[in-house]
Amino acid sequence: MFLCLVHLIHQYSDPVVTHGNWTLVFRGLGNIDKSVYDAYTHTSLGHDQPLSPMYTIGCLRLDTNLSCDHHFRSNILNKWSNQTITEVKFGIYKDGVMEKFFLFNGSSSTLLSWFSSANLIDSSWSDLTRSPIRSFSIQGYADPNSVRRMYVQKYDPGCDVDTGWFVCVDKATDWCPWGRKGPTFPRFLYSPANTSACNKDMTAAEIIAIFIKF
Repeated sequence: MFLCLVHLIHQYSDPVVTHGNWTLVFRGLGNIDKSVYDAYTHTSLGHDQPLSPMYTIGCLRLDTNLSCDHHFRSNILNKWSNQTITEVKFGIYKDGVMEKFFLFNGSSSTLLSWFSSANLIDSSWSDLTRSPIRSFSIQGYADPNSVRRMYVQKYDPGCDVDTGWFVCVDKATDWCPWGRKGPTFPRFLYSPANTSACNKDMTAAEIIAIFIKF
C-alpha cells in the first residue's frame, strides 16, 4: 500500500504516480498550516509530469512515516475536463490505513463537480445515500471565522449537534469547538462509525488522497 510507483499511462508522455491501479492526483496532509483547498485549486502548482527524481517521497505515501511539509498536486488536475476520467476515489487515512472512502463517477465532471452526492457510487457509510444532506461539495462553507472544505454534512443546527460524515477544517479558527481541536490546520474529521456522527465525536485523519481511473 505504501509503495508509490512512477508509471506511464497512455494519455500522458510524462510519469505519474500510481497506487495499485489508481493514479494519485492529490494528497493532502494534515496540520501543516497550508490550505488544502488553495493547493487543490492552484492551477500553477504541479509536482509531476515530470516528477523530479529528487521529489520528497514522503509526500507520495499514504502514511506519515517519512517527512513531508506540503500537499502533493498532480498536473493532471489542470487537464481534468479534457480527460476520460471514469472514477474518482477519495480516501481518508489514519496510521497508514484507509479508514473511510468515497467513490464517485468521474465521467463528464470538472475539477470541482465530481465531489457531489449526484456522482456518488459508494462510500464507507451506510446512511449517506438515504439521509438528508446539508452540504456535499469541495467548496463547502467559508466565512471570515470558519473554512470548511470537502464538507459532507447532514445538518448543522448548532455546534453540539452538528452531524455529518466528513469535513476538512481548512483554517486555524472555527465557529465551533469541534473545529478548534488543535492550533494547526488543515484538520480532516470523519465519522468513525458506519453512519453519520456528531462532528464533536469525529476522528481526526492524517491524510486525504484523491485517485482517478481512466
